[in-house]
Amino acid sequence: MGVVRPYRRREVQFLFKPKLTGTFNQTLTIENIFDASNNQNVVVKAQVLPVKNFFIQSLQIDFGICLVNEKSRKCQILICNTSARRRALEINLDSIASQYVKRYPC
Repeated sequence: MGVVRPYRRREVQFLFKPKLTGTFNQTLTIENIFDASNNQNVVVKAQVLPVKNFFIQSLQIDFGICLVNEKSRKCQILICNTSARRRALEINLDSIASQYVKRYPC
């Protein structure tokens, strides 16, 4: 790959662009051409996760103080599609909360 001059150092940059998900674990060997007894191994590890198709900016909705039989202030969440494809999402409430919340179509 190159030469490192006496009393100098050389930076080598790596870019990792995985195509598959899972565990990546490889060993790179840096060979000293003039002294094979001084070869060095570098272990490269990564846990490659699948790309998320969407994310929600805030995972909490806080209505603050609410009065009985009065509408609360409106709260919203922002759902972002991070893929090039159209995504269909469904919002579900647990059975206890569903009796108190008015549903609006997405």
